[in-house]
Amino acid sequence: MDLFLRVVRGLNAGAATLASLMLVVAALVVCQMVFVRYGLNQSTYWQTELVTFLLVGATLLGSPYVLQQRGHVTMDLLPMLLGSRGKRILAVVANTLGFGFVVLLLVTGFIWWLEYYETQWRSMSVWGPRLWIPYLAMPVGMLLVSLEYIAQTAAIITGRERPFPSEAEQLLKEQ
Repeated sequence: MDLFLRVVRGLNAGAATLASLMLVVAALVVCQMVFVRYGLNQSTYWQTELVTFLLVGATLLGSPYVLQQRGHVTMDLLPMLLGSRGKRILAVVANTLGFGFVVLLLVTGFIWWLEYYETQWRSMSVWGPRLWIPYLAMPVGMLLVSLEYIAQTAAIITGRERPFPSEAEQLLKEQ
């Protein structure tokens, strides 16, 4: 179990690093686009589409790390009212529902990706990149999110993690 948790958390960290690099590249491309368009008075035809692909990809690939860090928006009123057993049950139910939704996105994203890969579809822009490349971020990101849901749920059930750590606990964990 500990090996599975370490592997999933390592994959999440790698995906988060890649997502961070994608954000940096997107920012640099925006700066280049502004310089070319307004400084050199030339047209830009690929930059906006690339930045869009990078930002969406970074969001999808960064999601498992955000889930791991419990960085999503949560409502903690109900967990505050429950005892430890109730919190554990609530966390398992919530993670199971989240897992089901993410698996649906994973399957749908994989079907889209496979279709674009097999047909070699291209974007209809002047640049025309193959669409399977940016669409790969959805099944990969959702696969990692689903693995994180499994890891998080297993860690809660086995007592390795608390279901709803308080803000103070999370701050101490980060230090």
